[in-house]
Amino acid sequence: MSRNRLIAFLLLASLAAGAQSGNAPSRLDYSAFRIIADRNIFNPHRYARTLRSAGPARRAARVDDFALVGTITYAKGSFAFFDSPDADYKKVVEAGQKIANYTVAAINPQSVTLDDAGKPLEMKIGAQMRREDGGKWQLSLNTELPVDSNETAESASNPSPADTGSGMEMNDVLKKLMQQREQESK
Repeated sequence: MSRNRLIAFLLLASLAAGAQSGNAPSRLDYSAFRIIADRNIFNPHRYARTLRSAGPARRAARVDDFALVGTITYAKGSFAFFDSPDADYKKVVEAGQKIANYTVAAINPQSVTLDDAGKPLEMKIGAQMRREDGGKWQLSLNTELPVDSNETAESASNPSPADTGSGMEMNDVLKKLMQQREQESK
């Protein structure tokens, strides 16, 4: 009977050893350590991984825009000031020059007239031209411009030559303004 006990003991021991070895990984391969390579912050070739959406990918629309921020008329001529995030549309132009698809036909104190193949379009100061993905330009009237209250009070008390309608020279106006400033600072 001791021999039967010995065989039974060996069978039980081999079954127990097999059950324990099933819990431990038999071989460690690359996939077990992949997380270390994926999340290594010191890897210079690492890039951000994004989750893919179920729908088709949308790209952002390219938006071009420019706004008329001011005009000036003096001895050298009339100029219109345009502002834009795009350097191609951020410029100062004279009548006859182009911005986008438009030729500046006329520059007035509060607006410019843009011409597109014989179609005139008036753009007031504060207005913006905008297009998406190279489409057609659309005029949007954004008439709210930040105004300094001090400038408003000064312009009301000191009208410009264009406002007075007289033929005063620009130098005379500047001299008067300089004299008034000296008196105020005393």
